[in-house]
Formats: sequence, structure tokens, C-alpha cells
Amino acid sequence: MAKRKKSPTSPTVIKYLFVGLAALAFGTFLCQRMIQMFSRSDYFSIQAVMIDPVLSFMDRGELSHLKGRNIFGIDLSDARQVLAQKYPQVSDLRIMRQYPNQIHITAKPRYPFAQIKAGDKMLTLDEIGNVLSSSAERKNDLFLIETDEANARYTLGLPYGG
Repeated sequence: MAKRKKSPTSPTVIKYLFVGLAALAFGTFLCQRMIQMFSRSDYFSIQAVMIDPVLSFMDRGELSHLKGRNIFGIDLSDARQVLAQKYPQVSDLRIMRQYPNQIHITAKPRYPFAQIKAGDKMLTLDEIGNVLSSSAERKNDLFLIETDEANARYTLGLPYGG
């Protein structure tokens, strides 16, 4: 009678490998279902966008497109960039998720400190030199800085260069 060759892997290793693969498959299935549940559930759809009372000048209708969307599907950094460009008079703008279904927006207001007359434009600056607005009229309660620049280059919300 011929001798049997010994199997290179033992039956216990095969059992553990099979149990491990089954657990991995079950875990993957469970994770997919959980992600699907969180992304499609009405429980996580945004019901309210709460704006800090300091930001009363902010247009609430502009943020109405967020309502009804899933709280996990919103890119907060994009929304923050859009609001920061539209409202240069605020700093430290934060948009936060308040689970399960609210978005909170907070910021610190920038207060006008001085005006620069550059050509025919009056640029309003805050205390650190950020341009808050551009207009043709002067506000008498602010310091006035006059320059010889006819074509002032500036970006709202950024420091004035010159």
C-alpha cells in the first residue's frame, strides 16, 4: 500500500480561513447597508439652516437649496467658500452639521474702520486692511486715506495692496 502524502495545509487553517472570509463578506455587506441607510433616510434630510443672529444681513433664501438634501451629501467647504466670497464683511465663517437634520452657520462680523479714496472709488476697510466694500460715496464717521492710484486693484474680503 502506498503512503499518503501529507496535505500542505491543515484542516484547521482552512476552517479559520473560511470563517474569516465569511466574516469579511458579512462585514462588507453590513457596511454597505449602513451607508445606504444613512444616505437615503429622511431622518437625515436637512430640515433647518440656523444662522447666527450676528449674520442678520445674510440672505436666507440663498441657503434654501440645502433644505431637503441629505446632511452627509453636502460639501461644507464649497458652501463656506461661496458664502465667504459673497459676504466679505464676515470673518471666521463656520458651517457645521448639527445631527440629525440641521446646519448651523456662525461667523464674526468685520467692522468698517477706514476708507481709501483711490481714483473715483471709495474702498471701505476693516481694522486689519481687508476690503469690505466699494462705493462712490464717503462715510464721514470713518478715517479717510487718499492715494494717487487711479486704477486700484483689490478683491473683496482680502487685504488691500498698495
